[in-house]
Amino acid sequence: MIAERSLEISLGPAPTNWGRTEFGDFYANVVHRPHIHRVYVGEVVCMKRRLLTVDVLRQIRDIVEQAHGVTVLTTPAVIVAEADLERIAALAEVVDHIEANNVGVVALWKERFPDKSLVLGPYLNVYNTRAATFWRGLGAGRLVLPIDAEWPVVAQLAEVFPGNTEMVLFGRPALAFSWRCYTARAYHKLGRDCDFNCCARRQVHLQTLDEEQLLTVNGSAVYPRRVYCALDAMGEAHGRGVSTFRIEPACGGADAALAMIDRLLGAVQTGRVPEGPPQLDTEYMASRGKRQRLRVEECA
Repeated sequence: MIAERSLEISLGPAPTNWGRTEFGDFYANVVHRPHIHRVYVGEVVCMKRRLLTVDVLRQIRDIVEQAHGVTVLTTPAVIVAEADLERIAALAEVVDHIEANNVGVVALWKERFPDKSLVLGPYLNVYNTRAATFWRGLGAGRLVLPIDAEWPVVAQLAEVFPGNTEMVLFGRPALAFSWRCYTARAYHKLGRDCDFNCCARRQVHLQTLDEEQLLTVNGSAVYPRRVYCALDAMGEAHGRGVSTFRIEPACGGADAALAMIDRLLGAVQTGRVPEGPPQLDTEYMASRGKRQRLRVEECA
């Protein structure tokens, strides 16, 4: 399926706090998977984790380039302090591509890195051609679609970024971000004294009063309780101009994420939904204009 359609597969950033060793081992292993052309690496949720250093990013970049891939620095959706921008700037020196999920990063790119390629991340919320045209005129070269973009919007945005429109194929995109850390509050701690509990407890599950699992929390990010998968929508998305499909490591641990990535890559090649746990069941959005989705039960 990949070869027939000349589709590009990208690897999205790891959303959870794996710890520096697990984080480095994951990227050292995943770049050797076939068909992964673009590797997004960085912190989307919390800059305090500091899993990615300049040296680690340089090592990942070298490994990816040896595999003839492209390394993209992913940046947070919420920027809290000026020091966060300076740290992003230091990391941006290492790579040629930056994904912005916050307007502050766009300003940083425009001021200090205009020669680098700018990717509009899914959390910049580009939902119409006027916004897409504005960003394209500013110099952005690639767009990652918001997770809930409807089919007509997908086609319109792809026309603004022909050959450089990306869609999340699998993952757990955040519903919202907060300035406060939910995981720290679960441990009755302030964010500045969190002790990085998000590494020991990577997911906090929120329930309704009827004890139904409703949401999943990771640091300052709120996620749906299920994992998103649009494998069966690849054909239509490609027909509407989507050129790249992103797999995000949505499972709890790095080993589980690698196993899921292997299954998804095999499914993309064959065009078949992978069998075995986690179970997938079909869900349609309320509007007929929105694309079909699949829901995946919680990863182990």
